[in-house]
Amino acid sequence: MSPLRQHSLHRQQGIAALAVTLMIAMIASVAVIYANRSGQAFQANSVSAYQHAMAQQAAETGLTNFVRRVELDIVAMDGGAAAGTILAKAAPSGGAAACVPNTSIFPYEFTGTYSASKTSFDAGKYYTGAVTLLAKPAEVPTSTSIDPKLAWRVKGRIDGSYLHITAEGCAGNTQTGHDICKDATTKAVARRSMKIAGKFSAGGSAITLGKYADANATLDVTATALTNLPECAVTYGESFNKIASADHKYRCAGQPGGFASGTPGCPPSADSSLQTDMFQRFFGGSVKADVVALANKVANSCTGNLNIAALPTVRPVATGKSPIIVINGDLNSCNIVNGPANAIYIHQGNVNGSVNVMSGGFFYTNNVLQNGAIYIVDGMLAVEGVWDSATGAASTNTPGSNDKSDATSGTADATNHAAFGALTIVYKNGINFNPELPNSSGSNNGSWIDF
Repeated sequence: MSPLRQHSLHRQQGIAALAVTLMIAMIASVAVIYANRSGQAFQANSVSAYQHAMAQQAAETGLTNFVRRVELDIVAMDGGAAAGTILAKAAPSGGAAACVPNTSIFPYEFTGTYSASKTSFDAGKYYTGAVTLLAKPAEVPTSTSIDPKLAWRVKGRIDGSYLHITAEGCAGNTQTGHDICKDATTKAVARRSMKIAGKFSAGGSAITLGKYADANATLDVTATALTNLPECAVTYGESFNKIASADHKYRCAGQPGGFASGTPGCPPSADSSLQTDMFQRFFGGSVKADVVALANKVANSCTGNLNIAALPTVRPVATGKSPIIVINGDLNSCNIVNGPANAIYIHQGNVNGSVNVMSGGFFYTNNVLQNGAIYIVDGMLAVEGVWDSATGAASTNTPGSNDKSDATSGTADATNHAAFGALTIVYKNGINFNPELPNSSGSNNGSWIDF
């Protein structure tokens, strides 16, 4: 091979090697660029995830603080306070006013600080706070100390016996008061529900009727001392029709002398809200099944005498609490004797004929279908349904049938289709009754987070 051709071949090989080297360098540069971009994206995503995690923790902190504040409010009100920071005792309804138990199955309302409607936080109003960081160690320079500025704000809404809570947490907060988290760019929302039950609320009425009275019976409401008279003799939800002989008398705080011969000095009071959720209103929002499960003694239907002292104890009475005595089935002309003082009787049946509660107590029953004498000493009577001769009465007067106003019909139905006999209550103030109820508050574990 000639020297000229050999030099040309070496030159071609050098150009090819250079081209390959340049291509490899370009590929490596592109790879480095994409690696940098991927690293930057990963770093940004990591920062974003970290900020959201911090906001989530702030939201959960807000939930925890709100729940704890509600629990402290309830403790304060149980101790006699009218209101706490977030919750206040529910105001009495109109009509029968202080005579009825709690105005709803939820015994509390929001304070005016947060709510005008009393059931939901106003727009723009929150229970707020900031997440307090641990103190900076002395060896860490101030210039390297980073404050993520975590904060939270919480709203509440009452629905039935539940308190629904929505907490918003944020990182990078720069606001105060109700505007906390308003302008933050990183936020998380946590929600939780609390089922809340209050204390027993007897109201101030000697007799409370959820539905109606249709009675051709004498009614005597009194007390062992005039200073202990009820605010109302009778409070009813639907209607009250009664006629009887002239010796009956109603006595209440406003009319300690009572009245006779049908001259109203302490007339029955109407409150239509008693027609729904009456048990829950008396028992602080608790349903009947949950309170019955806490019974200290249980009896079945009674004809004749029911000796409470002879019943076995199925559950010890909690310290400082009123005994709960559950009676299943109808009471047929029954005398309840030897019961403990300040007992709570929950009767899951009807009173047929007559009944005497000789040891005193708060007596809650389904219906009073009276044909005889009913006597409760040192207590109160709550009838979820009717005071009549039978259930299922019609709203219109039809001669010969059971209607809601037979007692005042002026016909034979006043004798045949209305409650008959004498009903006597020697009143004892409801503050003396304090049964054990299911846990007053508890939040479920179903919290969730919205980003």
